[in-house]
Amino acid sequence: MMLRLLLSVLLLAGFVATPVSSACAQPAGLGVQKGQPPAKEAPAEGKTQGPWSIILATFRGAEQAVLAEAGVARVREQAKINDVFSEVRGGATVVAVGRFADPSSPEAVRRLDEVRKTKVGQTRPFLGAFLAPAGDVINVGARPEYNLISARKEFGARAQYTLQVGVYSREDINREPTEAELAELRRAAEEAAASLRKEGELAFYFHGPRRSMVTIGVWSDEDLPRRATDEAPSRPENPELTALKKRFPHNLYNGAGLKQRNKLGNEQVQASQLVQIPER
Repeated sequence: MMLRLLLSVLLLAGFVATPVSSACAQPAGLGVQKGQPPAKEAPAEGKTQGPWSIILATFRGAEQAVLAEAGVARVREQAKINDVFSEVRGGATVVAVGRFADPSSPEAVRRLDEVRKTKVGQTRPFLGAFLAPAGDVINVGARPEYNLISARKEFGARAQYTLQVGVYSREDINREPTEAELAELRRAAEEAAASLRKEGELAFYFHGPRRSMVTIGVWSDEDLPRRATDEAPSRPENPELTALKKRFPHNLYNGAGLKQRNKLGNEQVQASQLVQIPER
């Protein structure tokens, strides 16, 4: 996948989101919480009142406020985007652009296109920018882009993989869920994805026949590490993907860590993992 967001600019400049401990790395979204601290006001320039904004980057951890403010300054300086601001959303601080009452409005669609096409030097660092709600806008049925099936349509050929961070299923996985249980599992996954979007993560839900998954991000083969061969040199993992894995180290099961034994027989919480994005 490659999310070419502001983070790529910050990494080059030495600003990296501080990883948090595994005890607090998972955000409220996976537990289907909806609380949110008061958000800061956006700058006056270019500001449009409304609950939706364009997300450029998300920071978590003790230094998130400082890193986000540094990101805002660099976006203004290097990308010449003046209506950029930082805002607390749930357990994260986002770097965002604009405020829109309706994400489908011509103004919101036009501004998102402008941001994605913005150049910094010879690159377009915001190709992965996306619109996300600032408040409890959980009407997932009206937002089809939350469904993982839509990722390839929205982000093109680079949307090959996504990081699975949550599963919603019956506790007894050997029994088929009832229709009522399946509906509740799907609701929980959709609300978790929507809450993560509110916090500035490019989250999706995916409904299988017996369980539902929550994932974050879109990645391609070019973002994965590669060993050197006669045909090509070695390649490290995309640093944005590495940072995402540190923010979301676990694949939670119904909002809690799922313990399993490794090859050495030691217990460990199941790690988040890359999965393929379905074509349809």
